[in-house]
Amino acid sequence: MISSQGLPSRLPGSQSAPDQYARKTVILTRKDKLSTTESLNSIEERLHGNNFFRSPRAYIVNLNMVREIRPWGKNSYEITFSGTQQKALLASNKARELEKILALPGS
Repeated sequence: MISSQGLPSRLPGSQSAPDQYARKTVILTRKDKLSTTESLNSIEERLHGNNFFRSPRAYIVNLNMVREIRPWGKNSYEITFSGTQQKALLASNKARELEKILALPGS
């Protein structure tokens, strides 16, 4: 799973205000957690094939790693992944879209 997070950014010696934010993209694999400042859009452009699903804002999901999609709260769904305890949330309309993709032969 690849996620984008807004995190407070204050570099040593910088003059930035504490309320300014830098974008940080986190790439989670079975064994590693990698950080980059590269945007999700940039990463998505380099991913080829139909093995990845982009939620509207914060995640790119490797479809081969999805174990389960289940309701979470009133208007959301939670994705659980094989081989990790990491989870992701999706809006109900995107969860339905993802379930349809996963149900297709060859997905």
